[in-house]
Amino acid sequence: MTQNTTALRFQSVQPIVQRALQALQLHGARYALLADTHGDCILRFLPDGKITYANLAFAQHCDRTPAEIVGQHLWSLLSRSDGATVLEQLQLQLKKLSPKHRHQTYELRSVRAGQVYWHEWRLSALLNSRSQLVEVQVVVRDITAQKQLAAATQTTHLEQQQITQLQAQVAQLQAQLKTQLKTPAQSPTDRFQETILDTLQEAVLIVQADGQVRNSNLRAREFWAIAKFSPCLGMWGWNWRPTSRAIRWP
Repeated sequence: MTQNTTALRFQSVQPIVQRALQALQLHGARYALLADTHGDCILRFLPDGKITYANLAFAQHCDRTPAEIVGQHLWSLLSRSDGATVLEQLQLQLKKLSPKHRHQTYELRSVRAGQVYWHEWRLSALLNSRSQLVEVQVVVRDITAQKQLAAATQTTHLEQQQITQLQAQVAQLQAQLKTQLKTPAQSPTDRFQETILDTLQEAVLIVQADGQVRNSNLRAREFWAIAKFSPCLGMWGWNWRPTSRAIRWP
């Protein structure tokens, strides 16, 4: 192979390489634009923790620019901004990544300035052709609103259960009250009359014109083996229709 042939081949390959690099740069620019307009925090880092990319949302979370974050180590950055809990959980989930399990998703609760926040962390392992880990991508999504909605829904469900139970109790009490109202009650006159009649040795029933028993004394209840007054009310019918009268049994 002559020098001229080598130069000719290099010149023919060079435009292809340049076009590939331009396409790669364009793809990277489009990805960066998409990631920067995304509300989720996105970053990529090497297995040793060195950050290779951070979108605008993640940079703002750390009060920095993306350029200030790229090149730093994630471990020191997280320990300063989010505390040990975030770092420990991330390191624990990273150990679970493998060629067969390239994605890990978990939720993390945090408290800042007295406010509770929930975030969903999704880890994705980027492997080479030999299934070796070359980079990790992390997408952090704020799910605080969803958690609050779920908690409110659960509270509403529990309150609805309590309302249903109270409604059942009210219905039961109403049924009991309805049953009690069906049982004739003694008026003050009836109670006074019963007190007077109880002093008599004869069994006495006070019968209404329609034949219904209105009152009785102790002797009458003993005679018919009735322990209480109320069950005997309205239980007796008579054939005559005189005005109320007292019937005595010696």
